[in-house]
Amino acid sequence: MLGYFNMAEDDENLIDEHRWLRTGDLLYYDEDGFYYVVDRVKDLIKVNGVQVSPSELVSLVEFCKSHEFDFDEDVILTHPSVKEAAVVGIDHPESGQVPKAFIVLQDGVDEEAAVLSVRALVNEKLAPVKQLRGGVEFCAELPKTSSGKVKRSELRKRFPS
Repeated sequence: MLGYFNMAEDDENLIDEHRWLRTGDLLYYDEDGFYYVVDRVKDLIKVNGVQVSPSELVSLVEFCKSHEFDFDEDVILTHPSVKEAAVVGIDHPESGQVPKAFIVLQDGVDEEAAVLSVRALVNEKLAPVKQLRGGVEFCAELPKTSSGKVKRSELRKRFPS
């Protein structure tokens, strides 16, 4: 690739010295040489200097749809059904940014129980730097592009710097 048509100023940031295209995608490859796209570099959350992947947190939140949590001996809360979830970084005075989850619940799910169970799962499964210190917000729907991707930039706009 030679660059963008009539946009030479963007070519410098788009293509590296070895003529590799910088897509902004974060990937890894396995021992068989297969590549996997896992996130976008611009979507990474930097918490206390550590890069946190929103996709990792969303995967965990969606994974917990069928888990049960024992908060004490007498009470077992079944995790509420999570229809959709997105995580973005919001500004934080000490940490730089912290993860905040936006969750769409299935109809009839108790929000208070959902907050407790989502936080319990994240706290149990992930390092403290990845915990939802920005909070959990429930919404009727997530803003999306015409192709169905979550518009994280719109979620971030709810929390200006």
